[in-house]
Amino acid sequence: MTLTGAQLEQVAREAAEWYYSSAETLMKALEEDFPFGSVKQTPAEQMQQYLAMTPVGWQELFASLERRYRGMPNSSQKIEEAATRYVKRMETIRSQFGSVMPSSEEVAGKAASGA
Repeated sequence: MTLTGAQLEQVAREAAEWYYSSAETLMKALEEDFPFGSVKQTPAEQMQQYLAMTPVGWQELFASLERRYRGMPNSSQKIEEAATRYVKRMETIRSQFGSVMPSSEEVAGKAASGA
């Protein structure tokens, strides 16, 4: 059996769709227990990391998301949605803990002092 150019293009499209669909399914499954990172952290640890994020930290987060969604259809939209989910998650944790959580200034002070 010989495939023509149009048939090969269709096979390539179908393979790409399967690959991206499978990759998204795997990413969602892996994020169930370890959202936005590969190390399990308590909510307090997640919040401390979030509050201590610098502009460089945000750039690293977006670079990681860009690598994750590279080549996928609507990758820019997926990156934006993932970043928005992260911020919403952290703000939800912050509101749940209220005054128990350290302020961003306290976290920055500890990071600067090496504590």
